[in-house]
Amino acid sequence: MGLRSAQLVAVRGGHKTLLHQLFLTGQCSGVQPGLGAGLVALQAQYPCAQIHGWEWSWPLALLCQLRCRFARVRRADIWARDWSGCDLVYLFQRPESMPRALEKAAAELRPGAWLVSLEFEALGWQPRARLETVPGKPVWLYQVPFKRR
Repeated sequence: MGLRSAQLVAVRGGHKTLLHQLFLTGQCSGVQPGLGAGLVALQAQYPCAQIHGWEWSWPLALLCQLRCRFARVRRADIWARDWSGCDLVYLFQRPESMPRALEKAAAELRPGAWLVSLEFEALGWQPRARLETVPGKPVWLYQVPFKRR
């Protein structure tokens, strides 16, 4: 789709604890992917979670790998990767790619899994929650099965 950079963080295991924390404290609302700030925040809150980062830009993937040795960070095309083993997919995309992300998540994530989007709402879909602990940086939470508005 011509995206210059696409970031995705997949979390396997411990999703109930993670979402409990998200709803109570908004701990992940300031997460920023790319150089690994989001991975560092997730690992600090959920040290038992298996965290995987998929970054399209090889320089950002390399820097993130060096910074986040606790996570599995790879240069990858998030649209080609299989999301079916993930309990939570956190992504920072563009508004125009959100319909594609919802479609992929609906097809591949199991019921009860989560799609979390930094800053960009999936228009036409009902989020379970919207958090904004950092002004201007909302986090949109969607749970499978997704519901239309």
